[in-house]
Amino acid sequence: MQLINKLLRIPSKNYDIVFVISPCYDYQLPPLGLAYLTSYMKKCGYKIKMFDFNIEFYHTLAQNEKEIYEYEHHKLWANPKLFQRIKKRHTSEIKQYTKRIMDANCNLICFSINAGTREFSFELAKEIKSTSKNKIIIFGGPGVSSDLEIKGALQSNLVDFCMVGEGEKTLEEFVFNYKNGLRLSIPGVLGKDNKQPFIKRKSVKDLGKFGYPTYKEFDLNKYSNIKLPISFNRGCVRKCVFCDSAVTAGTLRLRSPEIILEEIKYHVFNNKRRLFYVTDLSMNSSLIQLEKICDLLIESNIKIEWTGNCVIRKDMSEKLIEKMAKAGCRAILMGIETGSNRLLKEMKKMFEIEDAERILKTCKENGINTYVNLFVGFPGETDEDINHTIKFLEKNKENITEIQNIGLCFVLHSTKLYQNGEKYRLKNFNSMYEWEDEIGTYLNDRMKRLEKLNKEVKKLGIKVSTLTKVIDV
Repeated sequence: MQLINKLLRIPSKNYDIVFVISPCYDYQLPPLGLAYLTSYMKKCGYKIKMFDFNIEFYHTLAQNEKEIYEYEHHKLWANPKLFQRIKKRHTSEIKQYTKRIMDANCNLICFSINAGTREFSFELAKEIKSTSKNKIIIFGGPGVSSDLEIKGALQSNLVDFCMVGEGEKTLEEFVFNYKNGLRLSIPGVLGKDNKQPFIKRKSVKDLGKFGYPTYKEFDLNKYSNIKLPISFNRGCVRKCVFCDSAVTAGTLRLRSPEIILEEIKYHVFNNKRRLFYVTDLSMNSSLIQLEKICDLLIESNIKIEWTGNCVIRKDMSEKLIEKMAKAGCRAILMGIETGSNRLLKEMKKMFEIEDAERILKTCKENGINTYVNLFVGFPGETDEDINHTIKFLEKNKENITEIQNIGLCFVLHSTKLYQNGEKYRLKNFNSMYEWEDEIGTYLNDRMKRLEKLNKEVKKLGIKVSTLTKVIDV
């Protein structure tokens, strides 16, 4: 802890903390998580600076270069070897962004990390540390959730601390302790010099303490989508084995419907936005809360439109879907994944394909557009399973507005699929895309199935937004 004690004696000159989001995050919607953090820290009285290099970088790209922000090019950003292509072409931006961070004269620099922003953030951290070793680099976000991700960050000698889990209370306590010379080994934080065991911070039950994000630190006009992200809840009611959110999101906690209405009114009158995207893993996690939100929106007579993610639920009634439409819901996205009930059970999706068919039909009848996600290659998948998916699409094509994504099953380290690899018959694991299952299916086999499914979807005339492509290293 000698290095940290030394750093504690160096006061920041202008800001209490600097936030950074690097490329590549998203060019359509601003980051809701960072918006919460910046608004909350300002509410707590701290002076903060936000650098949204992600959206700045996007707008420096020529029109024919912007495609690298699309989902199918994700591996360019997430794979360290492939990222070198981007680094070589954009060294000047990295230098420029580093200078702006240094000019902020702040010792605490917090990066928001996910798979897409990690490598660019490492490059900025490297430049910052080469200029001043006294700067404290913090990584937080979904990209530092697993033990492997945290270990990789802290052993890089570029990152001083990782903040794991929900950020508001952890960051508030960390900055307070830093400013007052107190210990930085607190629940939710792992330091590279810290020999103490990690203590997980308990989730805050009352989400009302965090208020809501104002987005004052973001240039909303630079984002291509005029929708604004909002949240109804945190956590997840499902435990899908392939999903890292099932591990990192924590237990379900609900926001007050009254505060949600207050937030919507704020954005309508201050940010001039009437279109909203509910970013929750499932906005129908609580049917009681969702119905109350709909009731308040209808009673307020405020004219907005909203979309969001929903899980397939056996107990989601036609009456509630009708009320959602009346309250302004215009579209829902559902992770159906496969038409095979056998695989749905293996994935622990907690529904059967007949439940999805009912909800698709009811949404269509009430004017709610439906977007679905599918993927190919879950361990043990057979050609028969793919045929079940094709039959499902044939039967329900009139009730599906668009397939949002047809992807490959990739195995993240923080998921139950990876952690229980033997149970799910994984072997010869090389990367999240490159592994073998018990029937000898490897990446090339899964790509062939993906191609087959895509061809069938084209025959059916269903629009597809994104088709995953795997880039060879």
